[in-house]
Amino acid sequence: DVQRARIELSWLRCELGLQQKKADSLPSTSTSTSVALHTSLSMDDIRERAQKFMREIIFAHMDLQSLNILTPTDDNHNHSNHGIIRLIDFEYAGMNARSIDIANTFLECCDMNNLRPDYEAEYPTCEEQNVFLETYVREYDPLLAKELDGIGGDSAGCGLGSDEGALSWGEFLSMARAEVGKATLVSHLGWACWSMVQLQGSTIDFDFAKYAEIRWNGYNFFKMKYFE
Repeated sequence: DVQRARIELSWLRCELGLQQKKADSLPSTSTSTSVALHTSLSMDDIRERAQKFMREIIFAHMDLQSLNILTPTDDNHNHSNHGIIRLIDFEYAGMNARSIDIANTFLECCDMNNLRPDYEAEYPTCEEQNVFLETYVREYDPLLAKELDGIGGDSAGCGLGSDEGALSWGEFLSMARAEVGKATLVSHLGWACWSMVQLQGSTIDFDFAKYAEIRWNGYNFFKMKYFE
């Protein structure tokens, strides 16, 4: 239903536009501009930091499905590549919000390639999302990670595993998961529209109509979960 897709796109633009406007007023979380470690973070600070971090515009792959992630095999004798993961197919890559790229990646954990996703059972659990997101933050912004650990300033000496650090991470990850959850709608709507376009002229042997249907169902599923 093209008309319905247009209506949903207008609504989604409004929702994300309002959120982005709010995010623009929040402090930056990029590595080069992280605040000094002596600043103690309140719960409001942590939520704002998570929101800003997830909405930051980055270079995003936007198609990290299983076929685009190459991992070493046992018969690979080039030991210099041991443990290296390579990403391919940057056809849809570009500047996008971090939350949208991660949302798209989480959705690919569902069985999209075989056109039988179970969003309830296969979408990453809270615990799985936390592992991914915390690892991401520690790699991308070590200063922010240290703040969340409770290191520095009044929290000096707390370190990893401290009550304060656990509370800080819990609040941050909760907000980050919510941001990713809302961004799943962008992924679903985008791929549904893409599939309808492909249906008109693609020569690839793929059930684009079915793919559009499961993406539309996913859009409604996550809209109910995160917006209603």
